[in-house]
Amino acid sequence: MTGHPIKRIAYTISAHGYGHAARSAVVLKELVPHYQIFISSELPENYFRPFVPQLTFRQQSLDTGCAQADFIAVDRRQSFLNLAQFFEHEETSVKQEQRWLEDNEIDLLISDVPSTPLKAASASGIPSMVVANFNWHDIYSGFPEAVRYPELITLLRDHYSSCNLQILPQLHLENRVVPRLETVGLLSLPGRNIRQELGETLPATALRRPWVFIYLGQYDNSAIQWERLAEMTDYFFLTRDATPANLTCPNLISLDDQFSFPDLIASSDLILTKAGYSTLATAFSHHKPVVTCERPGFKEFEAVQAFLSDNKVGEIMASAPFYSLDWQDSIKKALKFTVKGKIETHGERDVKRLVDELLSSQKV
Repeated sequence: MTGHPIKRIAYTISAHGYGHAARSAVVLKELVPHYQIFISSELPENYFRPFVPQLTFRQQSLDTGCAQADFIAVDRRQSFLNLAQFFEHEETSVKQEQRWLEDNEIDLLISDVPSTPLKAASASGIPSMVVANFNWHDIYSGFPEAVRYPELITLLRDHYSSCNLQILPQLHLENRVVPRLETVGLLSLPGRNIRQELGETLPATALRRPWVFIYLGQYDNSAIQWERLAEMTDYFFLTRDATPANLTCPNLISLDDQFSFPDLIASSDLILTKAGYSTLATAFSHHKPVVTCERPGFKEFEAVQAFLSDNKVGEIMASAPFYSLDWQDSIKKALKFTVKGKIETHGERDVKRLVDELLSSQKV
């Protein structure tokens, strides 16, 4: 442990979409008044600055995530090829991370969810934890192709088993790889209800219909039959996703990034989305039901499916009707669900407590 008066935390964040960063931002906001923060990610520094004004940032590729065929489907073959290429120089990468941790006198490493830094922290005698609803061992070992890549699965297991603790927010997968697991409530950025502000720019008919916020993410959504939204006249749709340039749909408004995702979620009646953690967590934290799509073969979806089914907070559609926008019945059903009282929130407070405990247990 170093002798700095303020303990130093390195936070490593996957660039597989922005969901890992959004979840990490919730925890970072809780930690930043108490610790000095060092962030490593392939995502741009300006994403993190609003949450952590004082930070040391390193733009660094730390994992490969999964290769996406589109906004829902994973290209499993390419994912394994990417992972194999990334781990070709695993020993060198671990030593590089170890040197960075030691040079910056880091007291604790937190990962969401790159594995290599965990191995490096262990080699340097630095405590580490994962804060995420899954780890990459969970995901890759769940793919059918895993039997062809035993050495990659073993390497991931070795990395994650070297950390002290995994903190699992709701909507999580259990694992037997990390030696200690702790469950906490949802991790979600707070949103502000801007419905009145938005309503001033919308047609009067929009105010008399339920609002459905569509978020499909940054990956290819060209298979979606956007034009069919016009058939669902009972609802008004909002999105920040890319839509076809020639789309004409009177009950859809496309918004830009001046409107934040949490605000749009807080202002809508229902969220229609891919089954990603951060969007679902934000929806449920604001007591909004969801309509989402199955993700066959992606292990994380098992946790999502169980949570939605057990708590009756959303509808899951098969992929074919989801792509073709046969959404009407699912939206109607989901709008009848009640979310309030069914979820735990503010998991970041327990994360802070567990961080404090882990650091205080280390020898100075």
